[in-house]
Amino acid sequence: DILAEYLKYRQFPFQRLDGSIKGELRKQALDHF
Repeated sequence: DILAEYLKYRQFPFQRLDGSIKGELRKQALDHF
């Protein structure tokens, strides 16, 4: 979560691929990656 907050603060685009996102959103993130 600290890394995600830093990336948001610096306005860097990123995708979370861990278990913190659920179902279809995770599938979309993996497809985008």
